[in-house]
Amino acid sequence: MALLSAGRDSRNSPGSRLVRYKSVLVGEAGVGKTSAWIRFKTGHCICSSGVPSTIGIDYCQKALAVCGGGGVVNSGASSPVAEQVELQLWDTGGGEMHAGALTSNYYRDAHAILFVFSVADKNSLNSLDAWLSDANSYTNGRAQFFFLCNKMDLADDDQKVFVSDIMSFLDLHAATYDQMSGDTSKRLFYVSATDPDNIGFDAAMQAIVQVLHGGLMQPPSPDNEESIVLHSSKSPADKQTCPC
Repeated sequence: MALLSAGRDSRNSPGSRLVRYKSVLVGEAGVGKTSAWIRFKTGHCICSSGVPSTIGIDYCQKALAVCGGGGVVNSGASSPVAEQVELQLWDTGGGEMHAGALTSNYYRDAHAILFVFSVADKNSLNSLDAWLSDANSYTNGRAQFFFLCNKMDLADDDQKVFVSDIMSFLDLHAATYDQMSGDTSKRLFYVSATDPDNIGFDAAMQAIVQVLHGGLMQPPSPDNEESIVLHSSKSPADKQTCPC
């Protein structure tokens, strides 16, 4: 897939312009898109129940280190040289998107569409049907698709979406959208944008920008504390959580 960014100097020499990738958040209202945007922008969660819904369009960008040689950045002596790239993250209200007021500008030149749904709301997963269709239409099939299962800090009893539900949904749509080619499970990330323990979110953004930059996406190691299992036995009382 040809990138929409300007040409790049893989060495990021002094004075060279960083490669920039545009990613956009989509999904129903209340799934945590704005919390994810704030987490990306500030590096911190909003530990309150009063995160305002987005009105209009917000976007931010930050520099991230990626591996230019088709792998992942690590500390090994034989690791490929890391490069700095810029990742933009755009956010808007779900209601405005359905109203069509901002759609074309929001999707324009996007490299990645991040479909956000809540583990507490099965309808937020099923409703991604419409978002997939819109994204495919407005990006002309040129953006890659990723999925964020948000609010993974919730207690087991509040989690209404199961792994089987998610994988059935992804498998059903993978044949329709080329942007979901390959192992669909590697396009799925379990996160919490409002958890102080940073469940999966930073790792997800790092993996996504690595894919956009032409690298390989590797699934989390089972020993990685960022690895998430839906409906785990861990109680909210076992760790600090945000009221939101």
